Amino acid sequence: MGPSPLLLEWLPRWPARRALDVAAGLGRHALLLAQRGWSVDAVDISLEALRVLNRRARAAAMKINLVVADFDTFACRPAVYDLIVDTFFLDRGLIPRFWRWLRPGGVVFFETHLATPTAADRSKYALRMHEARQLFARWDLLAYSEGPEHDGARRIDTVRLVARRPERRSARSPHRIRGGVATTRATIAVAIDGPMGSGKSTVAREVAKRLGFQYVDTGAMYRAIAVAAIRRGVAPDDVDALASLARAVTLSLEPQPDGSVRVLVDGDDVTPALRSVEVNRTVFRVARVPGVRDALGAIQQALGGRGGVVMEGRDIGSVILPDAEVKVFLTASIEVRAHRRQAELAGSGAPMPLEDVQRIIEEDDRAATTREVAPLRIASGAVVIDSTRLSIDQVVDQIAALVERAGGL
Repeated sequence: MGPSPLLLEWLPRWPARRALDVAAGLGRHALLLAQRGWSVDAVDISLEALRVLNRRARAAAMKINLVVADFDTFACRPAVYDLIVDTFFLDRGLIPRFWRWLRPGGVVFFETHLATPTAADRSKYALRMHEARQLFARWDLLAYSEGPEHDGARRIDTVRLVARRPERRSARSPHRIRGGVATTRATIAVAIDGPMGSGKSTVAREVAKRLGFQYVDTGAMYRAIAVAAIRRGVAPDDVDALASLARAVTLSLEPQPDGSVRVLVDGDDVTPALRSVEVNRTVFRVARVPGVRDALGAIQQALGGRGGVVMEGRDIGSVILPDAEVKVFLTASIEVRAHRRQAELAGSGAPMPLEDVQRIIEEDDRAATTREVAPLRIASGAVVIDSTRLSIDQVVDQIAALVERAGGL
C-alpha cells in the first residue's frame, strides 16, 4: 500500500520541517516525508521493519533517524515536532503525548481501523465510530472522514483525520535563549523577508526601535552557530555535529541602545566575529543543515509567539511566523542592492569591487530561491515594498503604518 491519499493531499500545504513517523513499518510515509525535505524520526517496535526501512532509505540516498520504541518509555522532548504521522497503531494514551511532542500549530495525521460490523480486520487498535472525534476534542480538526478504504486487494473500514494543535502564545522565553523583552505589551509580530542587500536588517532595527519591539536578526543566529562551530573545530560538512551543537548551546540576544543586538554563545560575546571572512564562507553551509534550522527555528518561533517582535530573515513570513500579523517582503533593484552591500563591506574593512559584489548577490539570489529547505519567497499575505527609490525612514513609515492598521499601536 502506498502513502495515504489524504496525507498526499495535505502535505504540500505544510513547510518541510521536523516529523515523527509512529509505527513506521516499512516506511511508506517516512520515505515520502524525507523525499519532500522533512527531517524525519521513524519509530517502530519492530527492529526488522526498521532495518528494511534503513535499507530502502540508503538505496534512495535519504537520511532517516530510526528508533526502536517502547512507547511507554519513549523519550521525546516537548514541542519538538511539526508533524506526527500515526497509521494503524493507536494506543489511546499516545494522543496526549502527541500534544506535548508537537509545537503549537503542529499537525498530526492519523489513520486507523474502525470497529464496524463489516470490518474485515479486528485490529486491537480499532476505534468505534466517531470515537476519534472525542479523542481529538482539544484539537482543531482540519479534515475528518470515516468509511471504507482499499488496501491492495481488500477493503478495510478506517478513520482518517488531520488535526492541528492550536496556537497558544506564551509570555515566557524558552530556557535555551535569553533576550530583551519589548517595552510595549503588544501581541503583534512583524516578519520581514528579503534578498541580500534589500536593507531588511537596517529597516528591521529601525522599526523595532520606533515601536519599542524586540529586534530579532535570524541571520546573526546562524552566524553565531557558525562562529561556535569554527571555534570548537566542528567541520562545516558534519551535519550531525552541527545539529547537536545548535541544540546544545545557549544563545543570548541583548538589545543595544543604538537598536543593534549583541549576540552571545554560552555567555561569550561573538558579535565582532559574526561578519568575519571565515564566517561568511561557512554560514551558508551551516544554515542549510536541517537540524540547525530545526533548533534555531524553534527558538525563533518561540520569540515570535511572545509578540512585540520584529524578525527578519529569508523564511520568516513563509516558515517561521506564517501567522504573523504583519508580513513584509522587502526588495530593491540589484544595482542598488550591490551598492548597499559594497558600502557595508567597506565599512567592515573588507572593500570589494562593485562587479564582484553584484556577482555574489546574483549567486546568493539563485541559491536562496532554489534551495530545497525554506527557499526565499514572498509569503502568503505579505506586503511587497520596493526600497529602490525609498529612504530608510520612508520604508519604516510604511511598515509602522501596517502595524497600526493591524492593531499593534
